[in-house]
Amino acid sequence: MDIFIGNDNLIVVDGLKNVGSGAFINNATVRGTLKTMAGDPVEGQTWPVTMVYKPESQGVYQGVLEDDLPLTNGTSYIVEVTADAGSDQIAKWEIVVKARNRRIP
Repeated sequence: MDIFIGNDNLIVVDGLKNVGSGAFINNATVRGTLKTMAGDPVEGQTWPVTMVYKPESQGVYQGVLEDDLPLTNGTSYIVEVTADAGSDQIAKWEIVVKARNRRIP
């Protein structure tokens, strides 16, 4: 997945579910942090970013990576996402993204 330098970037959790019941979770606290591959948070934004539930969706949460983050073209970063829907409903995962300059072909 690419993130574009000098642009606001939307990070999305699509279809957050309780793996035990299969039910979509629409009331979790979901947060994201952009980190270097070494695990350090990228400067330029307050972390973690709260990812807001998209009303009337099935477990969709969205957060914004700000346009002025100091990203380097061609460099990989990690978006670390955590979701907390209460007792025994905690999830954490990492998404590797690559920073790119946006170009129109």
